[in-house]
Amino acid sequence: MSLSPSTGAPLVSVIMPAYNHEAFVEEAIASVAAQTYPNIELIIIDDGSTDHTRGRIEHAIAALDRELKLQFHTQNNAGVCKTLNRGLALASGEFVEFIASDDAYLGEKTRRSVDALLAAGRQIAAVYCDGFVIDAKSRRIGLFSDRYPVPYSNAYYQELIVGNWIPAPGLLYRRGVIEELGGFDASLKYEDWDLLLRLTARYGIVRIPERLFLYRDHRSNLHKDEAAMAATTVAIAEKYPEFDSFIHLKDALRRRAFGRALALLNWTNLDLLARHLMRGRQLARLEKMNSMRMQTSHRRDA
Repeated sequence: MSLSPSTGAPLVSVIMPAYNHEAFVEEAIASVAAQTYPNIELIIIDDGSTDHTRGRIEHAIAALDRELKLQFHTQNNAGVCKTLNRGLALASGEFVEFIASDDAYLGEKTRRSVDALLAAGRQIAAVYCDGFVIDAKSRRIGLFSDRYPVPYSNAYYQELIVGNWIPAPGLLYRRGVIEELGGFDASLKYEDWDLLLRLTARYGIVRIPERLFLYRDHRSNLHKDEAAMAATTVAIAEKYPEFDSFIHLKDALRRRAFGRALALLNWTNLDLLARHLMRGRQLARLEKMNSMRMQTSHRRDA
């Protein structure tokens, strides 16, 4: 365990892959430096940015008013999973967080996460929190959990087969567990879903209800790349037979191919289908509540 000599607090490695986020990366770095947690190392890797991201990183580092262990590396573009694996190889903390260079932490994020993970048993490999969605101008426009509802059950592996609702910037992991699992799958474009599936097949996760990060919604978000999303879905299906069978069941039901759907029914798919329908109800209820709030706000402004 890496401890702060003055506080005894375990070292947390914060890994930040950066790619073409010149408008946001300084805010991301400043948010890590502003953490109230006393023992942090920040590892920034510029993944071959073609804009002014590298210069903005250098400017932000020069402006830091806090002493923290810091590494800054540059490389030719390798993709997010390979970049995160490089960051893990460079990290020395007992715990690790990953933050994209367009997101940000609120001040208590690391402290509250470490407290929760230290209080949990060794079978708990990660904790995660809720956060706010912000726009390109850093204005808060909603809650992350309003876009991706938290399931009612704690059957994390099954719920993740249905779909990933866990926010990447909200997570804090035990680094040893990620290393035990082999890190990120470098063949994938989206890093966290596959890792969480592998993790929850063996370990537990705990949710912190506080809102402790800022997730930025802008036009170049990776999740808006439909082709990459489709390719990731195919890759996940190849790795997880339960997911492959379930998506075929959903497709058969969508096409009203009831004979095919009946052939695919088993206890696992019935369980996953029930979770899928419940998740849909949650989302519909949240959308209705958000619509009512917007209507109320418009009436007040009128």
